[in-house]
Amino acid sequence: MTYIPITNHNNDEKINEWSLVLTALCIDHVIQKTENGFYLKVRSEDKERAIKEILEFEKELEEDLKEQNHENTKNIKSGYSIESSIWILFFIFLFHIISKNLFPPLEQLGCANSWAIYKGEWWRLITSLTLHKNIPHVLSNIFWEGVFIYFLLKEIPPSIGWALIFLGGALGNLLNYFFHPLSHISLGFSTCVFATIGISIGIRGIQNPKDIGVYAMSGLGLFAMLGIGAQGVDVGSHFFGLITGFIIGAVFQLLNLNITKIKAGYLFFALFLIIAISWALAIFWGKNYV
Repeated sequence: MTYIPITNHNNDEKINEWSLVLTALCIDHVIQKTENGFYLKVRSEDKERAIKEILEFEKELEEDLKEQNHENTKNIKSGYSIESSIWILFFIFLFHIISKNLFPPLEQLGCANSWAIYKGEWWRLITSLTLHKNIPHVLSNIFWEGVFIYFLLKEIPPSIGWALIFLGGALGNLLNYFFHPLSHISLGFSTCVFATIGISIGIRGIQNPKDIGVYAMSGLGLFAMLGIGAQGVDVGSHFFGLITGFIIGAVFQLLNLNITKIKAGYLFFALFLIIAISWALAIFWGKNYV
C-alpha cells in the first residue's frame, strides 16, 4: 500500500467526493485523517490511476462550474428589469409638462443654444436633452426610447445603460455644436434615442466582429427612417448621437467593465446629480439669449 497526501482539500465533503469516484472505479482505498491533513491509502499499482482519475474529476467539475456560471450570467443579462427605465421615461414626460406650463423660461434657459454654449454655458448640452417642443415631440421620443432601451437592457443593467445614454446624448450635442453656426438651437431627447441605438450596435458589433457591418447598416437604416424627415428635425443631433453611442458601446464592451449592484446604485445617483446640477446652473447662472 502507498499514501497519496491531500494538501489542498481538507474538508470532508471534497474527500467524500473523491472517495465516491474511486469507489465507482473499483479502486480500493482508505482515507486517513492526521494532524497534517488527509491521506488516501491505495495499492501501489493503483496510485497513478487514482491520481489521474481524481484530477480528471476535478477538471470536469471546474468546466461544469464555468458553464453554469456562463449560463447564469447569460440569464441575468437577458433579465434586466425595465421598470426603472419606465419611471425615467415617465419623469421625462412629467418634466415636459412642468417646463411648459409651470416654468416656461426653462426652455430658453436649457435649450442647446450654440451661442450660449460658446459663451460657456456647457450645461445646456445636458439640460437640452430633457426639453421638448410639444406633447407629440416628447411622446415620440419616449416611445422610441422605450423600444430601443428594451433591447439594450438585454446586454447591460439599467444604471450603466442610462449613464451611457446620457453621455452619448451630451457628446452628440457637443459634436452637433461644432458642426453648426452659433445661431443654431436644438432641444429634445432624440439625441439620446439615437445614442441608445448606437450603444446597442457598438456592444453587439464587438461581441460579433464578423457581423459588425450588418449592425452598422441596421443603425444607418434606422437613422434614415427615424432621424431624417419632418421640417425642423435636427438631423445632426440624431447622426452624432448615433455615432457617439456606437463608440461608447464599443469601448464599454472592449473594457468589459463589471459593476456591482452597490456601484450601480451610485451610478444612478450620480446621473441624477449631474442633471440636477446642470439645471441648477442653468436657472441661477444661465442667460436667456433667445
